[in-house]
Amino acid sequence: MNVAYYLYIIFQCLFVSFFSNANLRMKQLLIIVATISLIATSCTKRENVQKKFTEKEVTQLKLDSTKKIIVNNKKSINIDLNPFLNEGSYNFGEMIKSINLIFLESTDESILSNIKDIVVTETNIYILDDYMGDGIAIFKKNGEFIKRIKKGQGPDEILPNVKKIAYDCENDKLIVFHNHFFSFFTKDGEYVMRKMVPLNGYSFAITPNGYLFHSINCLNNTHISNEKEYQILITDKSFKLLSVGFPYEYTKDNIYEGLNRYINSNRQNINFTFKFTNDIYKYTNDYNVDLKYRLNISSKEIPTKLLNEKYEVLMSNLNENNYFFFMGDYVENNTHDYFRLMNLHSRHYTYIYRNKHNGKCIGGVNRIIDRSSFIPLNEPISTYKNYFVSYSYPTDEYIKLLTAKVFSKATVKKIKSMTTDSNPVILLYDLKDFQ
Repeated sequence: MNVAYYLYIIFQCLFVSFFSNANLRMKQLLIIVATISLIATSCTKRENVQKKFTEKEVTQLKLDSTKKIIVNNKKSINIDLNPFLNEGSYNFGEMIKSINLIFLESTDESILSNIKDIVVTETNIYILDDYMGDGIAIFKKNGEFIKRIKKGQGPDEILPNVKKIAYDCENDKLIVFHNHFFSFFTKDGEYVMRKMVPLNGYSFAITPNGYLFHSINCLNNTHISNEKEYQILITDKSFKLLSVGFPYEYTKDNIYEGLNRYINSNRQNINFTFKFTNDIYKYTNDYNVDLKYRLNISSKEIPTKLLNEKYEVLMSNLNENNYFFFMGDYVENNTHDYFRLMNLHSRHYTYIYRNKHNGKCIGGVNRIIDRSSFIPLNEPISTYKNYFVSYSYPTDEYIKLLTAKVFSKATVKKIKSMTTDSNPVILLYDLKDFQ
């Protein structure tokens, strides 16, 4: 693995810690540093242990009937983000309509470390973290701990290299994508079955008829012949490969692979994007997708020719020039979109929220928020209905300032009773219909 890849991961972790607006405690910083070595080890193992699929598994894909995805460009919406390409501030506190706090039960088994993904359903909350290695902690919607699915080789455990978790609402099943397998569990974490996934992917979403996979890179799917060149792979429930699309554009240096999931799914609303692109696509059916959004950052966009340069040349230019770029940091709930742009020259992230009803965007680099009214809000990690889903470790600074302006006195008291051993608070917040 290219050493520069590890350096970039370290830079990303430090970038988020020291230059974002999230107020991380020392405990979180230590977790980030410890995680870097775990990521490096995990990436090395993934590279060294490349799955070789059997002829029977390849036959299962039925490649002779695979079709190409058709992209509809006629419905796309152009979103002008140029007004936000500065170091401006925005009043995040005034945008918030309501916040629901979920206090997670803290026990020896339920304690969380380095949250990677959060899935919220009608009854439960599923959290993928790396406590004692990749694991999934399951809580009731009120924060009561149910169980932890641990990493291991047993049938009721999850295998190494978890890529993504998703909840199948139609069949009430939790699906874990890991190490060339799907593991299925009941809503409360009881093991159901395990299925071989006969292709390599980094992330996935559940479609009405099967699954949409986002491939890692073209080298990992050599067994699927010409289809190996494509990033989006759509299968039915039995993993017959129905359609493929979006060939790789930048193959000289794939060091950026693995830093984002590239898929945002809110029930059956499935969106996906790619590294170094300004386009976001929406899944329509198994053979068609719509170009949903085109992000306009033309005033400070990376020149296309740079994207095919070697890593050292690209990084040098990104650090020396005031370029903005989109790396797939996008989530969408029923009412709003959220985008995050990156700039290595200024060492800043730009955060933008968009009202889907009227297209109005609000954002900037620095968030304004009344510290006596809110506990710190991290950026949204997923969505649920009209809510953005995030989490927070209340800092001592915020706890001292916090008053009962927004939350009840009982809630404020509960926040102030939290210790360094407490689990984070899960936050579900929705935004106003800003004009």
